[in-house]
Amino acid sequence: MNSIECLEGLKRCLLNQIRSKVPGIYSILELTCLKNYGKGLLDLLFESPSRLYLTLMKYYGSADSANYAVTIILVNPIAECVGVKVLREELLKYLVNLDDRGFLSVLSRHLGR
Repeated sequence: MNSIECLEGLKRCLLNQIRSKVPGIYSILELTCLKNYGKGLLDLLFESPSRLYLTLMKYYGSADSANYAVTIILVNPIAECVGVKVLREELLKYLVNLDDRGFLSVLSRHLGR
């Protein structure tokens, strides 16, 4: 499986996970991301995760709330879809530090395993 197929598979898995874990939030965040950046939630996650994190911070109003939300909405589903539970802390750390390169590097290392 090539990297594009892996990414598309991850996007499908994430969409299903997000919709099942937090019904309704995907549509709200999708519209917010499209309005603010012209990109959907999952595209923004894989192109500029720091922008998505900042969007969640603004939406939820505080770092603590945003960290909780990003863990439930994105980090846990990514770890489940990739099949590597220990990714949670590492991914959250990169998001909180607005480190796009680190976040995407960790994801790419684990895609297709």
